[in-house]
Amino acid sequence: MRTRPPVWVPSELLWLAVLCALFPLPYVKLGPDTASAVKEFLSTCLFLPVLYAYRDKLRFRDIRQLAVAFYFLLSLFSLTISANVFLGVRMLTLDATCVAALLVSASVKDGRTVREAALSSAASLLAVSVLVEGLLGGSVLSMPGRGPGGLLANRNHAAQLLALLTPFVASNSFVDAKFGFRKAALNAAILALTLAAILTTRCRSAWIALAVWIVASCLKNARFLKWRLCVRAAAIAAASLAIAGVCSRRIAWHSDRPLRDTISSLTDSTEGSGHARLVQNLTLGRMILSRPLLGFGPGNWAVRYPEYAPANDPTIEPTLHAPVDRLPGNSWLTIMAERGIPAAVLLAGLLAAWFTRAWARDRYQTWGAILIFVVIGLFDPITMRIEPILTLALVAGGIPLCAPSKEG
Repeated sequence: MRTRPPVWVPSELLWLAVLCALFPLPYVKLGPDTASAVKEFLSTCLFLPVLYAYRDKLRFRDIRQLAVAFYFLLSLFSLTISANVFLGVRMLTLDATCVAALLVSASVKDGRTVREAALSSAASLLAVSVLVEGLLGGSVLSMPGRGPGGLLANRNHAAQLLALLTPFVASNSFVDAKFGFRKAALNAAILALTLAAILTTRCRSAWIALAVWIVASCLKNARFLKWRLCVRAAAIAAASLAIAGVCSRRIAWHSDRPLRDTISSLTDSTEGSGHARLVQNLTLGRMILSRPLLGFGPGNWAVRYPEYAPANDPTIEPTLHAPVDRLPGNSWLTIMAERGIPAAVLLAGLLAAWFTRAWARDRYQTWGAILIFVVIGLFDPITMRIEPILTLALVAGGIPLCAPSKEG
């Protein structure tokens, strides 16, 4: 009985993944959807060949592999009844890229060192780009009305990506005590810049997700909380608020007190984007009940949405060629509407098993990233964009999807 050697993946792939996620494409000229499609194509070309390298490990003897296989099988069945096959293939390719990226992240030789360098660089570059754009008025790199988004050209996208990186940065700042003073100070500075950039963007979904994560972290590590950690956390929070306050004053917001007004409207569903999300969620609920088994096909929710929407739906622009934006306001309801309730239950079970395993093993970065990913998905289409999927795969890839294979 001999054990098959592990499939090592070059560490440079992690750096290429960061470049794919953060490379500033010319959004204004290409358009946001075209730019996202280019990134998805590059990521697919980068990661899908890894599945071929893993062909001997994917024998579906593990319950997680079986769950992933059945999820894709149900999605394929749903694809056969979709109105727009191209959108369905695009979404399935994005799902396959996510699985391949997880395999890469879990199999890189000396992966922890490389992952730390890649993710620290990503958090620093994106946070600094958001803050610098904020100081310059918020419309240097970003699309009109979407700044300050830094390298991602959209403030909500940048905030959500930084929120997924926050457990990793915070772990380096608080959990791991083996760093020297210089590295500890550098990690604390990166965390302060990351939090300041998230505050500057005024992204409510990222703010709510971080609040949930902070509460969960305090409950999980209550016995380890000491006065030194509390003082360090208070200093980082004060620095973040100060930096965010300075940057927010340079941006031409419609409000004189942007940070305070955003906090006061976190749960407001009577007007603005909160009301639009509520109306859309109710409509998605009606779509789910009309086709509960296979849904309307991956990526096809927007094609059939106008048939179920009320007359005063604020998310519909009837004068446009595509009256409904393909990116919804709730990722999880959209998955149920597109692929059916059984596929959504399978995905929820996978995420729950992944989260509980990481929680039991004290994998702080993994369960934190999954929790933030799930909470943001309640308010924004985080499962339909390549940047957060790659980030989750890199941050939370410490727990592999595949058990070691043996060959007799």
